[in-house]
Amino acid sequence: MGGLGPRVFDGALGGLRHGSPQPRCGHSRARTFRRPRAFRKRGGGRPRSDLTRRRASLVALRAAEGYRNRWNPPWFRFFKPVLRGGEGGLYGRQGARPRGADADDIERSLKRIAHEILERNKGAENLILLGIPTREVPLARRLRDALREAGGVEVPAGSLDITMYRDDLRSNPIRVPHPTSIPDGGIDAATVVLVDDVFYSGRTIRSALEAIADIGRPAAVQLAVLVDRGHRELPIRADYVGKNLPTSRTQKVRVNLAPVDEADFVAIEEA
Repeated sequence: MGGLGPRVFDGALGGLRHGSPQPRCGHSRARTFRRPRAFRKRGGGRPRSDLTRRRASLVALRAAEGYRNRWNPPWFRFFKPVLRGGEGGLYGRQGARPRGADADDIERSLKRIAHEILERNKGAENLILLGIPTREVPLARRLRDALREAGGVEVPAGSLDITMYRDDLRSNPIRVPHPTSIPDGGIDAATVVLVDDVFYSGRTIRSALEAIADIGRPAAVQLAVLVDRGHRELPIRADYVGKNLPTSRTQKVRVNLAPVDEADFVAIEEA
């Protein structure tokens, strides 16, 4: 067999005996292909085993796809306060929870909802925006401005008070009614887009539908919400959603909008 030893010769015969496409070699240095540089050992030496190579490939694949590795590297503890919002972290004081959305996120969500409204209705003809007081009214006006920028059209915006249509008046009888402002021409044969800040159980939208039925008979009623937190109690679905925030029933979603509030953001708070 020339320079081949008995070990290499037996390994080659074993590979042919087991039906492998290429003869197996008994020594790793007898392989004809060259390992990639990432899998070579520093300073030379024998290449990594197949199991180690597969593990290295899996780690690289998970890192490329954005998955967190199973092991915690030593330097990860320095970033935990930043990621978890601890002392000196990204969100300030100890225990502060990250916000659900900032001013830029809200602005992008309104622009995207405006484009979706124009695409679904094939324009802005016979379109009316109605916000539910209090923060939904400035939200409807911002959506009107976003529609003007997206399609170059002027959509009338108003407000719809639902205080006397709520189903919790017995448990919370003290409520302050707000004025209802309907654009000129009414809502008959028009497409009404209800604007809500936080979509939760669906009872607020049910009250709004009853209030709309007492005012007129629109051609269609659509729902645009800034935040959908889930936990629906009525079979009502939003047509346009700015941001989905999965929450528990013990948490609260606080929406601050100017000019009612000082800053624009959405925060998740513990009850």
